[in-house]
Amino acid sequence: MEFILLHGSFHTGDVWNKVGRLLEESGFEVQAPTLSGNEINKNHRSRTITLSSHIQEVISLIEEKPDNKPVLVGHSYAGMILTGTADRISSKLGKLVFLDAFIPADGQSLFDIAGKDWENRMRTILVDESGKNLDEGAARPCYVPPRSAHFYLGPDANRETAANLEAHLVSEPLGTFSEKLNLQNKNPFINLDCSFIRCTRFPAMAGMEQKAQEAGFDMYSIKAGHDVMLTNPEELSRLLIRISGNS
Repeated sequence: MEFILLHGSFHTGDVWNKVGRLLEESGFEVQAPTLSGNEINKNHRSRTITLSSHIQEVISLIEEKPDNKPVLVGHSYAGMILTGTADRISSKLGKLVFLDAFIPADGQSLFDIAGKDWENRMRTILVDESGKNLDEGAARPCYVPPRSAHFYLGPDANRETAANLEAHLVSEPLGTFSEKLNLQNKNPFINLDCSFIRCTRFPAMAGMEQKAQEAGFDMYSIKAGHDVMLTNPEELSRLLIRISGNS
Protein backbone atom coordinates (compact mmCIF):
# COMPACT_ATOMS: atom_id res chain seq x y z
CA MET A 1 0.00 0.00 0.00
CA GLU A 2 1.15 3.51 -0.80
CA PHE A 3 0.80 6.76 1.10
CA ILE A 4 0.96 10.07 -0.74
CA LEU A 5 1.61 12.81 1.83
CA LEU A 6 0.79 16.37 0.82
CA HIS A 7 2.15 19.37 2.70
CA GLY A 8 0.17 22.51 3.46
CA SER A 9 0.80 26.13 2.57
CA PHE A 10 4.20 27.62 3.38
CA HIS A 11 5.80 24.16 3.67
CA THR A 12 7.73 21.74 1.49
CA GLY A 13 7.64 17.96 1.20
CA ASP A 14 10.50 17.77 3.71
CA VAL A 15 7.98 18.35 6.49
CA TRP A 16 7.03 14.67 6.07
CA ASN A 17 10.56 13.22 6.40
CA LYS A 18 10.10 11.66 9.86
CA VAL A 19 6.61 10.30 9.19
CA GLY A 20 7.61 9.04 5.77
CA ARG A 21 10.57 7.14 7.21
CA LEU A 22 8.41 5.55 9.91
CA LEU A 23 5.80 4.47 7.36
CA GLU A 24 8.47 2.99 5.10
CA GLU A 25 9.93 1.07 8.05
CA SER A 26 6.45 -0.43 8.51
CA GLY A 27 6.42 -1.66 4.92
CA PHE A 28 4.55 1.10 3.09
CA GLU A 29 5.50 2.94 -0.07
CA VAL A 30 5.62 6.70 0.50
CA GLN A 31 5.69 9.78 -1.71
CA ALA A 32 5.87 13.27 -0.24
CA PRO A 33 6.37 15.72 -3.11
CA THR A 34 7.12 19.42 -2.82
CA LEU A 35 4.34 21.06 -4.81
CA SER A 36 5.21 23.52 -7.56
CA GLY A 37 5.70 27.08 -6.35
CA ASN A 38 6.65 25.89 -2.87
CA GLU A 39 10.31 25.43 -3.66
CA ILE A 40 12.62 27.33 -1.34
CA ASN A 41 14.22 29.02 -4.36
CA LYS A 42 11.41 30.53 -6.42
CA ASN A 43 11.52 30.92 -10.20
CA HIS A 44 9.46 33.12 -12.50
CA ARG A 45 7.09 30.27 -13.39
CA SER A 46 6.05 29.74 -9.77
CA ARG A 47 4.04 32.97 -9.74
CA THR A 48 1.52 31.32 -12.11
CA ILE A 49 0.82 28.35 -9.81
CA THR A 50 -2.80 27.94 -8.68
CA LEU A 51 -4.91 25.42 -6.79
CA SER A 52 -5.70 23.76 -10.14
CA SER A 53 -1.97 23.37 -10.79
CA HIS A 54 -1.54 21.44 -7.56
CA ILE A 55 -4.62 19.28 -8.17
CA GLN A 56 -3.30 18.33 -11.60
CA GLU A 57 0.15 17.56 -10.19
CA VAL A 58 -1.34 15.13 -7.69
CA ILE A 59 -3.60 13.53 -10.30
CA SER A 60 -0.59 13.00 -12.57
CA LEU A 61 1.34 11.46 -9.68
CA ILE A 62 -1.48 9.02 -8.94
CA GLU A 63 -1.99 8.12 -12.60
CA GLU A 64 1.65 7.03 -12.84
CA LYS A 65 0.61 3.99 -10.77
CA PRO A 66 -3.06 3.48 -11.71
CA ASP A 67 -3.47 0.21 -9.78
CA ASN A 68 -2.13 1.45 -6.44
CA LYS A 69 -5.17 3.29 -5.04
CA PRO A 70 -3.10 5.23 -2.50
CA VAL A 71 -4.02 6.63 0.87
CA LEU A 72 -3.96 10.36 0.12
CA VAL A 73 -3.10 12.48 3.16
CA GLY A 74 -3.49 16.26 2.99
CA HIS A 75 -2.40 18.71 5.68
CA SER A 76 -4.07 22.11 6.09
CA TYR A 77 -4.34 23.78 2.63
CA ALA A 78 -3.84 20.38 0.99
CA GLY A 79 -7.42 19.52 1.97
CA MET A 80 -8.34 21.75 -0.97
CA ILE A 81 -6.22 19.50 -3.20
CA LEU A 82 -7.73 16.32 -1.75
CA THR A 83 -11.22 17.59 -2.49
CA GLY A 84 -10.40 18.54 -6.07
CA THR A 85 -8.58 15.27 -6.68
CA ALA A 86 -11.47 13.22 -5.28
CA ASP A 87 -13.84 15.11 -7.57
CA ARG A 88 -11.80 14.15 -10.61
CA ILE A 89 -10.47 10.61 -9.98
CA SER A 90 -12.28 9.11 -6.98
CA SER A 91 -12.10 5.61 -8.48
CA LYS A 92 -8.29 5.74 -8.41
CA LEU A 93 -8.05 6.59 -4.72
CA GLY A 94 -7.97 4.31 -1.70
CA LYS A 95 -8.65 6.52 1.29
CA LEU A 96 -8.55 10.25 2.03
CA VAL A 97 -7.11 11.62 5.26
CA PHE A 98 -7.70 15.29 6.04
CA LEU A 99 -5.02 16.21 8.57
CA ASP A 100 -6.21 19.39 10.30
CA ALA A 101 -7.20 20.36 6.77
CA PHE A 102 -9.61 22.61 4.90
CA ILE A 103 -12.71 21.05 3.35
CA PRO A 104 -14.02 23.43 0.67
CA ALA A 105 -17.48 23.56 -0.82
CA ASP A 106 -18.09 24.03 -4.53
CA GLY A 107 -17.07 27.52 -5.61
CA GLN A 108 -14.93 28.25 -2.55
CA SER A 109 -11.33 29.38 -2.43
CA LEU A 110 -9.15 29.20 0.65
CA PHE A 111 -9.63 32.96 0.96
CA ASP A 112 -13.41 32.41 0.98
CA ILE A 113 -13.12 29.90 3.81
CA ALA A 114 -10.73 32.05 5.86
CA GLY A 115 -12.81 35.22 5.46
CA LYS A 116 -12.45 38.65 3.88
CA ASP A 117 -10.57 40.22 6.78
CA TRP A 118 -7.88 37.55 6.60
CA GLU A 119 -7.70 37.82 2.81
CA ASN A 120 -7.26 41.61 2.96
CA ARG A 121 -4.53 41.23 5.57
CA MET A 122 -2.67 38.68 3.45
CA ARG A 123 -2.88 40.84 0.35
CA THR A 124 -1.24 43.77 2.15
CA ILE A 125 1.88 41.74 3.02
CA LEU A 126 2.56 40.03 -0.32
CA VAL A 127 6.18 39.54 -1.36
CA ASP A 128 8.05 38.76 -4.58
CA GLU A 129 10.36 35.84 -5.40
CA SER A 130 13.17 37.34 -3.33
CA GLY A 131 10.97 37.93 -0.29
CA LYS A 132 10.70 41.70 -0.71
CA ASN A 133 7.37 43.47 -0.10
CA LEU A 134 6.13 46.65 -1.79
CA ASP A 135 7.77 48.89 0.79
CA GLU A 136 11.07 47.16 0.09
CA GLY A 137 10.83 47.70 -3.66
CA ALA A 138 9.09 44.56 -4.90
CA ALA A 139 7.94 45.02 -8.48
CA ARG A 140 5.31 42.29 -8.69
CA PRO A 141 4.57 40.72 -5.28
CA CYS A 142 2.38 37.64 -5.63
CA TYR A 143 3.37 35.35 -2.76
CA VAL A 144 1.87 35.15 0.72
CA PRO A 145 4.68 35.03 3.32
CA PRO A 146 4.60 32.48 6.16
CA ARG A 147 4.16 33.19 9.86
CA SER A 148 6.74 32.15 12.43
CA ALA A 149 7.45 28.46 13.02
CA HIS A 150 5.83 28.47 16.45
CA PHE A 151 2.46 29.42 14.94
CA TYR A 152 2.40 26.08 13.10
CA LEU A 153 4.14 23.97 15.71
CA GLY A 154 2.46 25.16 18.89
CA PRO A 155 4.03 26.17 22.20
CA ASP A 156 5.48 22.76 23.05
CA ALA A 157 7.87 22.40 20.11
CA ASN A 158 11.52 22.19 21.04
CA ARG A 159 14.05 24.73 19.80
CA GLU A 160 15.66 22.39 17.29
CA THR A 161 12.35 21.57 15.61
CA ALA A 162 11.33 25.23 15.53
CA ALA A 163 14.68 26.35 14.09
CA ASN A 164 14.61 23.65 11.42
CA LEU A 165 11.08 24.54 10.33
CA GLU A 166 11.88 28.27 10.33
CA ALA A 167 14.68 27.59 7.85
CA HIS A 168 12.34 25.65 5.55
CA LEU A 169 9.19 27.79 5.54
CA VAL A 170 8.40 29.25 2.12
CA SER A 171 6.10 31.89 0.70
CA GLU A 172 2.96 30.55 -0.97
CA PRO A 173 1.82 31.45 -4.52
CA LEU A 174 -1.20 33.75 -4.29
CA GLY A 175 -3.15 31.67 -6.81
CA THR A 176 -3.36 28.72 -4.44
CA PHE A 177 -5.35 30.89 -2.04
CA SER A 178 -7.41 32.92 -4.50
CA GLU A 179 -8.60 30.34 -7.04
CA LYS A 180 -12.06 28.96 -6.38
CA LEU A 181 -12.59 25.21 -6.53
CA ASN A 182 -15.14 24.22 -9.15
CA LEU A 183 -16.52 20.74 -8.46
CA GLN A 184 -18.15 18.47 -10.99
CA ASN A 185 -19.90 16.43 -8.29
CA LYS A 186 -22.03 17.76 -5.44
CA ASN A 187 -20.42 15.28 -3.05
CA PRO A 188 -16.94 14.24 -4.25
CA PHE A 189 -16.51 12.01 -1.16
CA ILE A 190 -19.61 9.86 -1.59
CA ASN A 191 -17.76 6.71 -2.71
CA LEU A 192 -14.64 7.24 -0.60
CA ASP A 193 -13.45 6.29 2.86
CA CYS A 194 -12.60 9.67 4.43
CA SER A 195 -11.03 10.50 7.78
CA PHE A 196 -10.34 13.75 9.59
CA ILE A 197 -7.55 14.16 12.15
CA ARG A 198 -7.87 17.20 14.38
CA CYS A 199 -4.83 18.78 16.03
CA THR A 200 -6.51 19.96 19.21
CA ARG A 201 -3.92 22.59 20.13
CA PHE A 202 -4.61 24.54 16.94
CA PRO A 203 -8.09 26.05 17.38
CA ALA A 204 -8.39 27.50 13.87
CA MET A 205 -9.61 24.19 12.42
CA ALA A 206 -12.61 23.69 14.71
CA GLY A 207 -14.98 24.63 11.90
CA MET A 208 -13.45 22.08 9.56
CA GLU A 209 -13.76 19.41 12.24
CA GLN A 210 -17.47 20.12 12.47
CA LYS A 211 -17.82 20.00 8.68
CA ALA A 212 -16.06 16.63 8.58
CA GLN A 213 -18.38 15.26 11.26
CA GLU A 214 -21.43 16.43 9.32
CA ALA A 215 -20.06 14.78 6.17
CA GLY A 216 -19.75 11.46 7.98
CA PHE A 217 -15.95 11.25 8.02
CA ASP A 218 -14.22 8.98 10.54
CA MET A 219 -12.97 11.32 13.27
CA TYR A 220 -9.66 11.23 15.15
CA SER A 221 -7.64 13.70 17.19
CA ILE A 222 -4.09 14.25 18.44
CA LYS A 223 -3.17 16.62 21.24
CA ALA A 224 -0.72 18.70 19.22
CA GLY A 225 -0.18 21.90 17.30
CA HIS A 226 -0.93 22.23 13.60
CA ASP A 227 2.36 20.71 12.34
CA VAL A 228 1.83 17.42 14.13
CA MET A 229 4.03 15.56 11.63
CA LEU A 230 7.01 17.41 13.13
CA THR A 231 6.13 17.40 16.81
CA ASN A 232 4.40 14.00 17.11
CA PRO A 233 5.63 11.89 14.15
CA GLU A 234 5.42 8.54 15.94
CA GLU A 235 1.85 9.08 17.12
CA LEU A 236 0.75 10.36 13.72
CA SER A 237 2.41 7.46 11.90
CA ARG A 238 0.67 4.91 14.12
CA LEU A 239 -2.66 6.61 13.48
CA LEU A 240 -2.15 6.72 9.71
CA ILE A 241 -1.33 3.02 9.70
CA ARG A 242 -4.45 2.34 11.74
CA ILE A 243 -6.58 4.38 9.33
CA SER A 244 -5.06 2.54 6.35
CA GLY A 245 -6.46 -0.73 7.72
CA ASN A 246 -3.06 -2.41 7.50
CA SER A 247 -2.02 -2.28 11.15
